[in-house]
Amino acid sequence: MTATAAPALAEEAVRLHLEGAADESLALCDKVILHYRNSRDAGEKAAVDRALCSKAAVLDELGRKDEAISLHDEVIERNSPPADLESRRLLADSLLAKACIVQSLGTDEAVAEALECYRLVLPVREMSDDPVLVEIESRALLGEGYARFVAQRGFVQSFSWGEKRALFKCLDRSVEVLAECPHDTDALMLQAAKAVILRAQLLRQFGDAKAADKSVTAIERSFGAARAQRIAGFMELEQNLDAMAAAAGTRSMGVFLP
Repeated sequence: MTATAAPALAEEAVRLHLEGAADESLALCDKVILHYRNSRDAGEKAAVDRALCSKAAVLDELGRKDEAISLHDEVIERNSPPADLESRRLLADSLLAKACIVQSLGTDEAVAEALECYRLVLPVREMSDDPVLVEIESRALLGEGYARFVAQRGFVQSFSWGEKRALFKCLDRSVEVLAECPHDTDALMLQAAKAVILRAQLLRQFGDAKAADKSVTAIERSFGAARAQRIAGFMELEQNLDAMAAAAGTRSMGVFLP
């Protein structure tokens, strides 16, 4: 394989995964990892990291969670400390992905480990305005907030005042980092929609419907009229997807998943 082949092969592995060709994606990931794992070339190193992440995503979907976590651990180690923007993106993304997989295991120990991973994401951004890092930080904050809710098994009566405050501090900050970002990509506006919806849903779980309604109507004040309109469109899309998933008896497609 040529020196320029690795990035293209890694991207092809991602495409195959998205198209549902799990076996083909895994084979291509293994090919990239085998040939370029020890390369010192920055492009080839990043391609290996992306292949490791893609392989982890496929294995997670196949229920091979321990193997997926191990691959993310390798990416985290390979990019600690991060040498450049690409390394920071890969480090933050793998920490977030690991947190999501670990949290899905459902035990108290797993939720505690997931919370730690979510927290480790936050300093990686280093206040950068890079839209990828901003989105990942917002997703990590959203994940931390929901993990705190899961840790109490969703029983709002068991929350102390401090625990409730910590939960909503995460959700508020998840919205704030998006509102503060100068970029307004579709990915960021979709993430804002998810953050606003989840915050409102959890407020209603705590019996505060009035605050939930205010959190939705306050979007324009936080984001401005134009961005708020786009976020509202994404919120409608997310809610429609949730309704379709509920009607079909399948899992929700996004609000509760950071």
